[in-house]
Amino acid sequence: MILACSPFRCFVVLLTVILAGCGDGGDSSASSSTPDAESVKISLEAAEQYLLGGDLVEAEAIARSVVTVMPDSLDGQELLGRTLVARAILARDSGQPEAARVLWNEASGRYEQVVRLSPRSSGLHQSAGEVAQMAGRNGLAIELYHRAGDLEPDDPKPGLYLAQLLLAEGQLDEARGAIDRVLALVPEQGHALATLAVIDMQQSLWEDAKRHITMAVDSQPDDLGIRTMQTRIFRRSGDPERGLELLLGLPDSARITEPVAEEIAACWMDLNRPEQAAEAWERCHGGSGQRAGFVAMKAAEAWIEAGRSIEAAGWIERAELAGVSSDRLDSLRNRLGD
Repeated sequence: MILACSPFRCFVVLLTVILAGCGDGGDSSASSSTPDAESVKISLEAAEQYLLGGDLVEAEAIARSVVTVMPDSLDGQELLGRTLVARAILARDSGQPEAARVLWNEASGRYEQVVRLSPRSSGLHQSAGEVAQMAGRNGLAIELYHRAGDLEPDDPKPGLYLAQLLLAEGQLDEARGAIDRVLALVPEQGHALATLAVIDMQQSLWEDAKRHITMAVDSQPDDLGIRTMQTRIFRRSGDPERGLELLLGLPDSARITEPVAEEIAACWMDLNRPEQAAEAWERCHGGSGQRAGFVAMKAAEAWIEAGRSIEAAGWIERAELAGVSSDRLDSLRNRLGD
């Protein structure tokens, strides 16, 4: 068990690590320029403790000190990478996308160092690929997923992530090849079947898409993402009525989530029922959360389509209170005045 580290003790630990490589100004041997291994271990344990406790500032400071004096420390680089990932997630969830982008990029760079130091670890290549993908470095992520799969060919995870990223990149044939290899390993894996269904949908293979997404739902009936994709496939194939049946039977706790509400509203719009679409958005839980502005705008748009100006104006005001930019709201107000 790692003992908690007091601020004073961690300062001493850091000082020990930083000064361990410093000579006395005269001749020094190779051993005297190497930080003390036990001090490095204690420092990393302290940083891990801070990270687990949510003190990202202290965790990052210690990890940076370690990699400064020991740039080839696998544990140090990986810990710093994880700390930067935690900071990126925090920035993203706090509505700071630019700060999150910078942090994801630095974290990705750290994970490049990690896989350089551990070239045979499939798990670290997988993690590095996920971080690279979050940083928008999709080409690098694809390379890392390929490498992770090569290192551990019986693990379906790298292939699934690879297929989904290739799908997002529009490389449909390559994505199909990757997901076929995953399904050869785990034929009933729900997310793999759902990915195959989306590839079918993108290629307008509607019967195949419906069959594969139904298999995915049977495999993971409680997965809302898969259930929502099933409705999307039916809606985009020209059957929004069936799509609605699939989602309206879900409990209220599911229907008020943003992805489900969005798909329900889309089905109602395809059926030329904007009032019901607006009501679906009004019930969406995101209306009181971080996505409040987006939900309010969608509700306002639906009420405008329904010709209900009073309701639309009310939701435009809510969007403004949620911080939506005036430029985006002006376009809605112009439509309201038409």
